[in-house]
Amino acid sequence: MTAPLDIVDILINGKVVLNLKEYDVTFSYFTAPNTMSFTLGSGATALDLMRMCPPGSTVAVRVNGMVQWVGFVDGFERVGTGATGITFTARDAMVQLVRAHIEDERTFNNATLEQLAIAAIEGAGVPDHTLFSDAAAWRSAVTGVPITDTQTVSKTFTSGKIVGKPNPPEVRIVSSGEAQGDPFAFDLVAVRTGTTTVETTQKKTVTRIKSFKADKPIKWEAGETYLSAFKKDGDLGGVFLRAGVDPDGLDPWIFEVGAPDGQQQAKFWLLNTRRENTPENAVLVLPPQIRYVMTGRHSEYVVLGQAGGGKDGRKQVRGVFLDPEALSGMPLPAKRVVKAPQVKNTRQANFRARKLCAEERRANRSFVFVVPHRHTVPLIENAKIRMIPAPDTVGHVRDDEHGINGPMWVERVRHHSSANGGTFTEITMIDPTDLVFGDDEITAPITRPAKKGHKRS
Repeated sequence: MTAPLDIVDILINGKVVLNLKEYDVTFSYFTAPNTMSFTLGSGATALDLMRMCPPGSTVAVRVNGMVQWVGFVDGFERVGTGATGITFTARDAMVQLVRAHIEDERTFNNATLEQLAIAAIEGAGVPDHTLFSDAAAWRSAVTGVPITDTQTVSKTFTSGKIVGKPNPPEVRIVSSGEAQGDPFAFDLVAVRTGTTTVETTQKKTVTRIKSFKADKPIKWEAGETYLSAFKKDGDLGGVFLRAGVDPDGLDPWIFEVGAPDGQQQAKFWLLNTRRENTPENAVLVLPPQIRYVMTGRHSEYVVLGQAGGGKDGRKQVRGVFLDPEALSGMPLPAKRVVKAPQVKNTRQANFRARKLCAEERRANRSFVFVVPHRHTVPLIENAKIRMIPAPDTVGHVRDDEHGINGPMWVERVRHHSSANGGTFTEITMIDPTDLVFGDDEITAPITRPAKKGHKRS
């Protein structure tokens, strides 16, 4: 049985637009901000359409009732003649971190990557917001030495100590005239016989952290954007800051910071084959767009670091990574050598060399698969349930034409519909072995508990 067609809605300031003609929306893990465009048309005037969707309006995209994208309208463009139609463009919440520039330099002597993300969001002037983070973002971006001082603090405790047999409270008449200046004033008070009040003062010397001092603190320079300031250390830590999604499509100020996970189980199956029969839990794709070139690639990567110091002197650290795939596609071997003074041991140097290879692979080979007519794909485990592909998910690809058969990580998803181009979903995928980021060895999946949320209100 054929699944019903997917329904796409555009919401402007929370209200569904009824005169949607075309749309093109992109979700990318590595690119910020994400963008979209949509065309509205009607028998009304262009002025009516412009008033319906002024710049700064909140726009949300829903696929089958599920919000997939939230952002802000940038403006509009009208090209050509004929029926009234205006194309609007929009970007997600990361646009604020691209627009806003740092005015006063800032130094971090002790901070996690999550704390740097919060500093960037709040520094850019974002109002009440929510940030979701995973374990990768909780790692330290810079660890300083605590600067402490000692203080003596005291605290007085008041207690009712029983000195005799406790008795139930009794109501007694007590003269309070002396305190009130009236000898004839009396009060009725409840007292407990056999008890007395004891006051105890305790003194304690405590050590408190005043600040941190780091040999190489993180510095955000005046004039750079908040996104570029964060990316310098986010790239070193292997984490990415992106816009999140409000399920209701009303709150645009939701962010996510974390690392990609290429070791998760494949959730869907893309198939490119000439065979007639297609399994129910697979989706037949159009012939893919594949980029596979040796431009900018090398067969050997060498990283030179430094170790030691002081009276023993400095010693060179050397890390090497070989790429036999690149070597097989070159007439002669080509070596890339990088000096990295921050690398202190062979393990770090070898990992940095592997990272350089992965970066060049991602830049020079990519795989784009197009799902025609749909924005959803069936789940591998249950073909009756369909999912919307999204970045940082994994799908299994079997391409008989190009000899591909294995899991691939989703970096980018594009939903498109137009009168001339038809309706399709474009999925850009990467070999999971090329997801090498950060400055530490990543040989095992990052432990991923439930995402931690930070909310400013």
